[in-house]
Amino acid sequence: MRVSPEFRGRGIGRRLLDELIITPGQRGFSLLCLETGTHEYFTAARAMYGAAGFTQCPPFGDY
Repeated sequence: MRVSPEFRGRGIGRRLLDELIITPGQRGFSLLCLETGTHEYFTAARAMYGAAGFTQCPPFGDY
């Protein structure tokens, strides 16, 4: 998920994240995993995910 620079800081990313959290819960899912990179430009995303209650884990895909 990425928001264009001119729209950052308006809470759009957080609103999208909230929907990504709410919708699966409403559909009965009990686990939600998000994947993001470890590069510096993902720092803000990881901070937002952490503020939403997500914790870091090792990669879960088959790489």
